[in-house]
Amino acid sequence: MIRATVPVPRAPHPGEVLLIRPGSDAALALAVMHVIVTEKLYDAAFVGSHTIGFEELAAHVLPFTPRWGAEETCRGSQIISYARA
Repeated sequence: MIRATVPVPRAPHPGEVLLIRPGSDAALALAVMHVIVTEKLYDAAFVGSHTIGFEELAAHVLPFTPRWGAEETCRGSQIISYARA
């Protein structure tokens, strides 16, 4: 396992370390983005005026569910809690 510190200022436990399987950092990112996109945990006005290609990104991350991410990273439901923090 490697140690990945997830910098989430509003996290319930700031400074908490999320241990993931080596080489699975992309899986963690994709699963977290899936939660953020599907639960609309982003500022739509900001995204609309300051980004390009968000619709493509949103479509791309749909197959990468938290369940898939949990299997890839060995972290279970922690992925969802980190995305929601």
